Amino acid sequence: MHPFREHISSFISLSPSDWGAIEARLEVEEVGENAWWLEEGKICRKLGWLESGLLRYVEMVEGEEKTKFFTTSGQLFTSSISFADQTPAAESIQVIRPARIHVLSFDQVQEIYQLVPTWALYIRRVLLSVTRDTDQLLSESKTMSAEERYRRLLQEEPELVRDVSIKHLASYLGIAPESLSRIRRRLRD
Repeated sequence: MHPFREHISSFISLSPSDWGAIEARLEVEEVGENAWWLEEGKICRKLGWLESGLLRYVEMVEGEEKTKFFTTSGQLFTSSISFADQTPAAESIQVIRPARIHVLSFDQVQEIYQLVPTWALYIRRVLLSVTRDTDQLLSESKTMSAEERYRRLLQEEPELVRDVSIKHLASYLGIAPESLSRIRRRLRD
């Protein structure tokens, strides 16, 4: 089974003809390490599903890059406000490990809404899942120390700890790289 079809089917039932309408519009992008999939200020015209690779969402705050979050394999992604409203993006999306991305353009997504009755339900369920994850991250940032959040990453998302530079990981945790180095040393000892 196509990996994107398998992903969609984990949220909704998908008939062969529904999948055919989606598959006919899918394009695949192979994107190299450190490339920008989307740059801040540009309109996001694509919805992506990450088959393999690792992405980083970046926001400029007072002239400094801040890592908002990461997208790992098996996730749907876009710059949600920019894509929905077709307005300039407030963030950038960087490929930090070579990526294979299944892509639908904004116009193709609109066509699928018309052709596949369950597509709206799929998108709604994905958005609910993303909202739940975002709420959890926000709550953790307010209630847990950086060390506790790092420990959670070690347990639940070890690939991030393994594959992301200390600079980007520290930015994601909201601390200086030196502080993250001290946390890592303390946990090793």
